[in-house]
Amino acid sequence: MRLWTYREGGEGVSKHTPKPWVAERSCDMTGAPLRAWWISARGDNDIAETSGEKWPEEEAANARLIAAAPELYEALKEALPVLLGLVTDEGLKPEKKGYVCGGYSAYEAAKKALEKAEGVADR
Repeated sequence: MRLWTYREGGEGVSKHTPKPWVAERSCDMTGAPLRAWWISARGDNDIAETSGEKWPEEEAANARLIAAAPELYEALKEALPVLLGLVTDEGLKPEKKGYVCGGYSAYEAAKKALEKAEGVADR
């Protein structure tokens, strides 16, 4: 199996704030909880805040997804060479019939998601 590697340094490498990121409910000046959530790194580096305009369950889910971004990014980077190996070794192409063609679409989706996270897709 051949391994596909993402470029080290420069283009193709995310420069995001290091993990861990945590999601915590925002509070007002009295400490009462608000609908919005804060996402921060190591407790002192603010990353994002949800809008507070959605249903509470959706606000919490959005905050958790944002907070999980660094781990999801790393997992996808690790999975991409494996998917490429399957695509290459098994010849998985979109025109092939059967369950194996899902490997190609999974590889393409993972690659596009990484490129979006790294700003490569915006160029």
